[in-house]
Amino acid sequence: MNWQFIFLEIGNLLSYLPRLFSAIALFMVGIYIAKFIKKSIQDFYNSFDFAGSKIISSLVFYIIAIIITITSLNQAGIDTTVVTNNVTLILGAFLLAMHRWIAFGSLTVV
Repeated sequence: MNWQFIFLEIGNLLSYLPRLFSAIALFMVGIYIAKFIKKSIQDFYNSFDFAGSKIISSLVFYIIAIIITITSLNQAGIDTTVVTNNVTLILGAFLLAMHRWIAFGSLTVV
């Protein structure tokens, strides 16, 4: 029987556990902070009676949650290069569209 292989794999699992636990802790703390920021933004906009407080606070929450999720996966040792590049592209396009909408009043294509 080849017990060395089993001992080696158990050792690999035990050496990976601290990394996994730190990724889970990072995710949990990040989501807690994102919820706190969401509630703070919503309360801030509601105090001034601005419309769209729920939409803006939810949008900020999801952006932070996506960033925290990618960071946690990266901390766990999962390669997130493709996901990071795609999220960066989508976020940049969204922010450019919002800038055009705010600056020029519509989303017309030039």
